[in-house]
Amino acid sequence: MHNILIVDDDVQMLDMVELVLKREGFAIHRAYSAREALTYVNDMTPSLMLIDALLPDIDGLALCRKMRALTQTANTPIIFLTGFDAPFSVVDALGAGGDDFIRKPFVPRELAARVRAHIRRAAYYSDAQMPVLRILPESFQVYINDREVMLTRV
Repeated sequence: MHNILIVDDDVQMLDMVELVLKREGFAIHRAYSAREALTYVNDMTPSLMLIDALLPDIDGLALCRKMRALTQTANTPIIFLTGFDAPFSVVDALGAGGDDFIRKPFVPRELAARVRAHIRRAAYYSDAQMPVLRILPESFQVYINDREVMLTRV
């Protein structure tokens, strides 16, 4: 089961987003401030984070930058949720390290679809194994995953 961390100080918004995502089978965790979110990720790494751009203590952009600086959340998908009157733009949110941006009010099915897409993509890249490449210049040999690659001289 995927853990979703929702960071928003609006209780009604948290309730609505939680209801939508619980129906999709996600485990939901709430944080009402950036400090709560940072405390949460020290204990458990979420599969995805939904962050409001306007938070009471630290704004969502600064929180996103902090999450990207932490090893455990550096590659965790982050979706910004914000109202039309927010002083931040999509460019600001993506520039801070966000992966997506959804304006409030939003269509619940679209939110669920975007969450599923980001989790699917993150799972694909975390499971991908990069091949190990060894080059032995003194013997002119190349190995990929301990298998020798036959090369020709030029």
